[in-house]
Amino acid sequence: MTPSAAGFIAAAIKAAEAVSDAQHRHAFEQAVRHFEDLLATVPDHAAGDFTDADIVHIRTLAEAVIEIVEQRATEEEDRPKTAQQLVSAVYAIRSRLEQIDIWTRHFRTTH
Repeated sequence: MTPSAAGFIAAAIKAAEAVSDAQHRHAFEQAVRHFEDLLATVPDHAAGDFTDADIVHIRTLAEAVIEIVEQRATEEEDRPKTAQQLVSAVYAIRSRLEQIDIWTRHFRTTH
């Protein structure tokens, strides 16, 4: 793990924890948006910044966030519009993961 990757992983862990810990809807939505924005920066890193294990760690964090968002979207206390926004966030995170997979396959060498 390079220093760049270590910093990113630490930020991703913190962002995932913020999603998990958010109690209020606005804080939750902001945390989810921040996590998704963070994922969007992975392809901006140098190709050698992340090892295969780093990418797996990022994917694991993203899948945990997705699970939390999906659970929150199905809770009856969230309004239908909010639930729809949360489902859209899941799609956005999955799209970012797909972009990371493409970046990994095309621009990284195996470490």
